[in-house]
Amino acid sequence: MPDFITIPQTLTRFRLANARVPVCLVADAARLEIGIDGLAPCDIVIEKEHIASIDPTAVMQDGLPRFDLDCGIVLPRLVDVHTHIDKGHIWQRAPNPDGSFMGARTTVMADREANWSYDDVARRMDFALRCAFAHGTGALRTHIDSTSKQIPISWPLFAEMREEWKGRIALQAAALYPIDMALNDEPQFRALVETVAKHGGVLGGLTFLVTAPDEKTDAARGRFNVPPPRRPDGQMRLPGTDSPSQCR
Repeated sequence: MPDFITIPQTLTRFRLANARVPVCLVADAARLEIGIDGLAPCDIVIEKEHIASIDPTAVMQDGLPRFDLDCGIVLPRLVDVHTHIDKGHIWQRAPNPDGSFMGARTTVMADREANWSYDDVARRMDFALRCAFAHGTGALRTHIDSTSKQIPISWPLFAEMREEWKGRIALQAAALYPIDMALNDEPQFRALVETVAKHGGVLGGLTFLVTAPDEKTDAARGRFNVPPPRRPDGQMRLPGTDSPSQCR
């Protein structure tokens, strides 16, 4: 079997023959012969972009166009819930010097400052999405580095990519910024909130393993109380670390 099968877009009904599927995902799996690996051979009939039937493999004379999958495994589209498509594919110009977490952080920060123009981020985002699509991803959430310099570049670009990939990959984005921005730079934080809301993103935040919350952090809570429709949803990113003693 070739690596990829091309199915003409003009076909509205066809058969994927000689496939294998995880029986835990099939509603009427009792009709199939289940292997010890939890997979069952089957034929899948597709009609107008929907699964019309999943049947035991058989030689059918129904006139349907037939595509032999050669025992290939058929899975639902994948959901990738934590990515950084604005950060990826910089290794050739900015490799991690020592393989450590801090080595990665400092290298990315320097590369971002030097190279993350609109064209550079667009090229790397597009490559990441083409790779994801080729490997079966149907939905993807990415962090977007949201420093003051990068906000007006990466967020409008992400919105463009989401529109361009509509119908192929459903895209979501969460702002990645140090929580200190909310504490120490209210105007910049308000600008970020407006941008994230405008482009349909999620307001994230990056905490650090330094000091415990205090009166300053308590006082900053009100800055997250943005009235709708300008209030984006939120999520919080726990601190990244390579220290086992801090992972408790």
